[in-house]
Amino acid sequence: MRPAHLNPSSPFGRREPHTITIARGDNIRQFQLRPWSKASLLALGSALLFGYVASTGYLVLRDDLLAAKMARQARIEHAYEDRISSLRRQVDRITSRQMLDQNLVETQMAELMRRQDILATRSEQITPLLREFGVTTGAVPLPQARPDRKASGPSPVHSLLAATEREAPLSLADRADIAFVALQHSLEDMEIRQLQEIGEVVEKTENATAMLKTALGEIGLSHAGRKATTGMGGPFEPAGDEPTDAFGVVIERLDSALAHYSDARRAAVSVPLANPLPGRAISSNFGVRKDPLVGRRAMHSGLDFSAPRGAPILAAADGLVVKAGRHGGYGKMVEIRHADGFVTRYAHMNRINVTKGQSVERGAIVGKVGSTGRSTGPHLHYEVRRQGDALNPMRFLKAGETVKNLL
Repeated sequence: MRPAHLNPSSPFGRREPHTITIARGDNIRQFQLRPWSKASLLALGSALLFGYVASTGYLVLRDDLLAAKMARQARIEHAYEDRISSLRRQVDRITSRQMLDQNLVETQMAELMRRQDILATRSEQITPLLREFGVTTGAVPLPQARPDRKASGPSPVHSLLAATEREAPLSLADRADIAFVALQHSLEDMEIRQLQEIGEVVEKTENATAMLKTALGEIGLSHAGRKATTGMGGPFEPAGDEPTDAFGVVIERLDSALAHYSDARRAAVSVPLANPLPGRAISSNFGVRKDPLVGRRAMHSGLDFSAPRGAPILAAADGLVVKAGRHGGYGKMVEIRHADGFVTRYAHMNRINVTKGQSVERGAIVGKVGSTGRSTGPHLHYEVRRQGDALNPMRFLKAGETVKNLL
């Protein structure tokens, strides 16, 4: 049996190349297949077969690849959209927070401005009282909740912000919070100072009222400054308007103290406590003495003030002139009727400056010193009477001396 690759026609059994014969009519062509041609044809066939198989596999797998790619693209798009949505939500939250912060800032600013206006109004109302009673004001400056363009130099709030920012940077909200807290503390300090000042006024008012009542008590008017009580009654029904804040309570106490002080002062200026000739020496006291004209013991019903002719004589209290003219040994005399049945007389005048029926105030000039009537020289004879009885004017002058700064 011969090997398949040996050419049987070869006498020595050599391998002959394969021959391909193509006949077309009389035209005959022969092609010999060399080994390299076979290899080329085999390679070409293999390539075609591989290409076919690859093309077929690609066509089979292409849909899966496209689907995977589309799915990946869709995932990327969804992630991108989710990110955009998340960013939008964050922007909305930031915007909402800024709006809330702005509203909060505006609300806090409005509240601070309202409190500042209240404190400023209170300050305007109580400053005259504080000055009247000698209470020092202005210890706590009014904080500037509103911007003050005229102010020069850094404010305490700016100093606090600068000191805080040296440790760590602050956000806008933090800066606003610090500023509001600082302003609130300033307003609270001012309110506390106002309460302290009003408390001092109340204390001084109550002390002044006590002094006035003491002076009035020394002249027998222990009931002065009290309102007459009348029959009252009925079931108790709360009004519901009692003050609950500290300022309202202290103002109510101040109102009560001022009312009592006003009553006591009104009573004091309507009774003869003032000196008709302040600074002048007393030449003769009240009581039994040796009469300067006849030399016998006699009752002296007043005080004699030594003064030069023409010195002004002052009314000792508010009252009504009931006599103004000559009156026996009194010479030219003025008699004034006061509250609680008191009457004062000013005698031996050189000149009378008031008329009968005229109302006079404490300290008004009623006449000039002279020596008319039963007199040995220029002086003022001053009497204080009640219900017709002569009282020692010295007691009134001493009581008036203790409260002269209050009248």
